[in-house]
Amino acid sequence: MAKPTLQSKAYQMILDKIISGEFQPGAEMREAPLAQALGISVTPIREALRRLEREGWLETFPYRGCFMRRISREELIQLSLMRESLEVVCVEQFCRNGTEQDIELVEENLRNSRRLMERVFAGELDESAAVLEMYQLDKEFHQLIIAGAHRSWLEQELRKWSMQLQTYAALTELPLPTHDRFEQIPCVIRQHEAISLALQMGWSQAAQELIRIHIRPEVAMTEEQRRREAGFYQRLLREWNSAESEERS
Repeated sequence: MAKPTLQSKAYQMILDKIISGEFQPGAEMREAPLAQALGISVTPIREALRRLEREGWLETFPYRGCFMRRISREELIQLSLMRESLEVVCVEQFCRNGTEQDIELVEENLRNSRRLMERVFAGELDESAAVLEMYQLDKEFHQLIIAGAHRSWLEQELRKWSMQLQTYAALTELPLPTHDRFEQIPCVIRQHEAISLALQMGWSQAAQELIRIHIRPEVAMTEEQRRREAGFYQRLLREWNSAESEERS
């Protein structure tokens, strides 16, 4: 395995601090203080900041400097709806085209998510580290579903928008204390488990509804949608239990 470059190391260190909430939206990102804090020279820091700006984490203003980006509620809603429409097609295509290997990769991702919580309960991970790791696992979960659809055009479109949306979603959550974001992890894992179950069973309509619930941010949901979400998992479990009973009989 190739050794990480200083630029990639600087990029990952800064991104980790962004996702953990150490750098808040609107904060100025100055090269010299970052270089000193991270123990890396200014040039790799500069390149890392440029990459983060291209990905949407930062924005630069002439004569003012580089800052953590602020994301509006409306921007997040619009991008979320775009991603939602594409991922709904993805899960429908996964139910048609997904292989046993695709399902196993999704299940392995879930096992890693459950192990993350076990490590937290065992005192091996603090809340900040768990938030960082769950961010990566959630990103991988969606990438596996996209790959399992086996539709190259869908993969290209989602790769175009997915990073930007995940960036925006993370930025809107940064003002929340780390503890609040940590407490959301079990809910995310439960949603992943429900989506995985629907994909395994080939329940296309259920998978589509679940991915909508999972992706759509709280700010974009109506009260009616929240009520539907509250009862949807219970209905899915009843269907699962009914299917198991029929198989046994």
